[in-house]
Amino acid sequence: MSPSEPQWDACLYDEHHGYVARLGRDLLELLSPQVGESILDLGCGTGDLTVRLAEAGSRVLGRSEEHTSELQS
Repeated sequence: MSPSEPQWDACLYDEHHGYVARLGRDLLELLSPQVGESILDLGCGTGDLTVRLAEAGSRVLGRSEEHTSELQS
């Protein structure tokens, strides 16, 4: 990332877009993640839902324009 590009700020993201994770929590039950299942979380933001998927035992790759993270329980 070059000095002129904006820096990722998770707190600022949550402040302005935290509603996405709050509204998405109910979808996790519908998704019903399984142990060992591979899930690609596109647009994962701060990864709040990505972590919940991993806690359910899934292998999760979270990808946002700002960063990529891989979580495995």
